[in-house]
Amino acid sequence: MRIEIKNDLYDIAERVKKIDERYRIFFDTKLQKFVVTVGALTAAVLPYEELDARTLAYLSYTRFENAERVAQDVDESNARLHENAVRSAQDELEDEFSHRLRVTETEFVHGSFSSRQNKR
Repeated sequence: MRIEIKNDLYDIAERVKKIDERYRIFFDTKLQKFVVTVGALTAAVLPYEELDARTLAYLSYTRFENAERVAQDVDESNARLHENAVRSAQDELEDEFSHRLRVTETEFVHGSFSSRQNKR
């Protein structure tokens, strides 16, 4: 069930009309989220628990006119995530290699490496 929000503490429901006069805000009881619609279509499911200035910024940012900028931001974010994942994988590999090298060196220095070779 969706309950239309017409009045709120910061007049966000009225102020979103300055972004697009067709916008209407609802609280979706099933999702427990605020939803912005344009006619029968859902324009946005807001990621915030309350209506405030972030709502206005979010709706302005996600407008169709800004699609290229949003796509660029998503690409940059994905590139950073990829770089971090690669760096993390490299660090894990280096740590494992370093650990194995230390173990081998210790075995060699203390003679356990050579005794293991003789048992084979």
